[in-house]
Amino acid sequence: MVPSRSERPGRSLGEVEGLRLGQVRAGCRACAGSWLVVPLDGDPLAGVAWAEGGEPMTDHARRVATTLNRFVGMLHAARCTAALWILHAEDPRYRFAAKYGLQMTFGTAMLTLRKFQDLSTSGQFATLLPEGTEAHKFSEWVLRECEQHKTRDAANLLFAHYAPYKTDPPLSDREIRALVENGGWTTEEEIVEWIAPIIEKLRLIRDEMMSRYGITAFEEDEVTG
Repeated sequence: MVPSRSERPGRSLGEVEGLRLGQVRAGCRACAGSWLVVPLDGDPLAGVAWAEGGEPMTDHARRVATTLNRFVGMLHAARCTAALWILHAEDPRYRFAAKYGLQMTFGTAMLTLRKFQDLSTSGQFATLLPEGTEAHKFSEWVLRECEQHKTRDAANLLFAHYAPYKTDPPLSDREIRALVENGGWTTEEEIVEWIAPIIEKLRLIRDEMMSRYGITAFEEDEVTG
């Protein structure tokens, strides 16, 4: 819902009531359900868009950019941590920790990518980054990579759940290994290398969104990488 005139930030009730505004619903839902404030006769609010729920579009974009920044940070940390554990995987002192440390970092990467899939297919990207933009192309590329490597299956069956259905017995070690291999990887090093261009694409999407909406700081006031 678009905020009422009296609720819009930065203007008194009298100022807002004095504005002539028209509201139109985006025709083919290309804006994924958002409302757009359309100014009439040179209205001072020209170009201000409101996301569904009454949130200014720039604030919405900042939230999404901040979330993308977190994804970049989580994948970067997972990649670095995996690289460290690979170095100690054969050391008897750390073999047990390395085994589960690598599983943990792989799980972090897969769950983070599942979140990205959810976010990018929710309609929010279609609102903020229209087709034809470089960021949209990068998003489509990441989604294809996730589909090709079956990252959602790995996230769901290896980390979010223990089997396809609650009543099924937990996956065996052989079944777990098969899921990883079905993703196209045979070694931990291959996974680490595969994540690198994913991180770069997410950074580019984040940066283009910030540039497009004039965002200079995240909600958490920190840029990763």
